[in-house]
Amino acid sequence: MKYLSSIFLCAGILIFLQACSDLGSNPNGVECQTLDACGVCDGDGSTCNISFSRIQSIFNTYCTSCHGTQGGLSLTSYDEMMQGGNSGAVVTPGDHTNSYLWQKINDGSMPPSGEKPTTADLNTIATWIDEGASSQ
Repeated sequence: MKYLSSIFLCAGILIFLQACSDLGSNPNGVECQTLDACGVCDGDGSTCNISFSRIQSIFNTYCTSCHGTQGGLSLTSYDEMMQGGNSGAVVTPGDHTNSYLWQKINDGSMPPSGEKPTTADLNTIATWIDEGASSQ
């Protein structure tokens, strides 16, 4: 009898754990191993289509207080950003690792003070650049 109650207890725990693990599943009921840069469960990241308005909102939060109407680089619009700044071009469409803008925000030197972009913001910018840095 002692062993039978132990078996029922273990079975109950296993059922409970399975039910809890389903909370992290995607809508198809398949357990999610990883989220890609687009936030898709086990996705390949190829269909993010991040809009520049989303990127502009990140710039407005962290960058435009300095990189606005002042000299150097302006991040207040797509066209101004793509014109570059005193250091030249800042975005290499299709290649975030060689984009000066991403390098500066990723290494923590920009912004020089105040709140830093979150990892999610950095990933969003990197993905947008990798997707071609569209103005749309």
